[in-house]
Amino acid sequence: MEIFAQVIGCVGTVLFFISYQQKKKKNIMLFQIFGITMFTIHFFMLGAYSGFAMNLLGIIRAIVIYYSGRKWADSRAWYYGFMVSYVVLGIAVWEDWFSILPIIAMILSTYAFYLTDETKLRLLTFPCSPSWLIYNVHHGSISGTVTECFTMTSLIIAMIRYDLPKLKAKLKKK
Repeated sequence: MEIFAQVIGCVGTVLFFISYQQKKKKNIMLFQIFGITMFTIHFFMLGAYSGFAMNLLGIIRAIVIYYSGRKWADSRAWYYGFMVSYVVLGIAVWEDWFSILPIIAMILSTYAFYLTDETKLRLLTFPCSPSWLIYNVHHGSISGTVTECFTMTSLIIAMIRYDLPKLKAKLKKK
């Protein structure tokens, strides 16, 4: 069962890596939905219930953000609801002090995903990876640990590909 859980997590790893290589936010979110779904299953199978709960809510968040631009999805109530839900759900499934890490990561990434600027999205989601990395190591999530290393690498690559040229262009204008 644990090997199967790690394989499912590996699929999530690939999907997350692909997500950060997307130029448009909508495509980033599409791959995030699939990656988060894989990790929700992965954490449940490992018995890492804080990770499971945060990712379960993360699927809903990613779907709502994917549909941004539609009246129902653009309500600020979603944003505040997610922020409160991460704290409440995090307390409800609290395992140990490591449980605070996914809560912090999901709150920060929620803030980031509600931004319209892809550069800021990447910059604000980057610090989430060390939080998840520590949680993953603590719970024996090999694929989760690898994912965070890949995610940080993928974000750096995307920042170099998309964000650095924008910064250079802005600096040349000044």
